[in-house]
Amino acid sequence: MPKSDVEVSLDWSSADASPVQPANQFAVTATDEGHVLTLGLLAPPVVLTARDRERVSRMQGIQPQIAARVVLSPTSIQQLVRVLTDNIERRRRIGAQEPST
Repeated sequence: MPKSDVEVSLDWSSADASPVQPANQFAVTATDEGHVLTLGLLAPPVVLTARDRERVSRMQGIQPQIAARVVLSPTSIQQLVRVLTDNIERRRRIGAQEPST
């Protein structure tokens, strides 16, 4: 039986039920299964007083809140880069302001 390509459209409407998580920190780890992309949010500590400043200066590091971890193949990474680049270019063409995080 010959192979045939079938086009199927994707219905992304269920994405609206998922919470949107902000992310401003990114890490990638290569594994045998693919590349693990970790997205996190780093909020700087509040420094209002000299005591706060002293406390922060003694910190060994700041731990981001993890928003998501996904495993991507090299092909999926290329697709992700293409989708993000296309989205940025489309927004730039219509003069939309980029959100800040």
